[in-house]
This record gives sequence, C-alpha cells and structure tokens, in this order.
Amino acid sequence: MAIKAHGMKGGASNFCARRFVAAALRLELLAKSGTLAGAPALLADMQASFAELEELVQLINWDEVAANWTSR
Repeated sequence: MAIKAHGMKGGASNFCARRFVAAALRLELLAKSGTLAGAPALLADMQASFAELEELVQLINWDEVAANWTSR
C-alpha cells in the first residue's frame, strides 16, 4: 500500500495536485506505520481530489503542451 500511495503521490505532483498529493502522503505514511486505521477517509479524500484533477486534465490543450515542449 505504501509503494502504491507513493507512486500516486509522485504522479499527481506533476500536475501540482496538492490536495491529492497530501492525502496520498498521509496514506503512504499511515501504511508505513503498520496500520491502515483511517485509510478509508484518506481514500475518500483522494477520490474527491482526483475528480477535481480529472476535470483539470480534460481542460488542458495537450497539443499545445506538446508543441511547446518540442520547441525547446
């Protein structure tokens, strides 16, 4: 669980999804502590913030991002 939370945290940090990253970090640390007490609430927070992130990602003009990236 800690490794998966760590990976989700890293991926979301690329999009500056602070709320998701914070919840994933709390989940990662919780799993590393050897308990998952409180994990359902963290997962619910991650799901809600993921929905916000998903909306943002759909608004991004990925063709423009790619064009700007390759022109460097």
